[in-house]
Amino acid sequence: MWRIHRVRLRSDSVGRLDIVGAQAIGLKMNVIAGTKTAVLIDMQNAEFIGSMGLRALVPPARAIKSRGAKIVLFAPPEIVEKGL
Repeated sequence: MWRIHRVRLRSDSVGRLDIVGAQAIGLKMNVIAGTKTAVLIDMQNAEFIGSMGLRALVPPARAIKSRGAKIVLFAPPEIVEKGL
């Protein structure tokens, strides 16, 4: 059984995954990547994703997958999904 760790992207803190938003979640994502076995990233409130936002998500996602763990991006808005 998987114990799911949920990461919420809230519009009041990191709704924009630009350089500021990426800095806000970067360290947290790296810690999660090394310790959790199932990660759900709730992207419902994400408003934008830029290259720095991708950089904050992709390497930790690869690390999670390389350990045999699971990662899911949940409900990204259409504009964010296009950036993914």
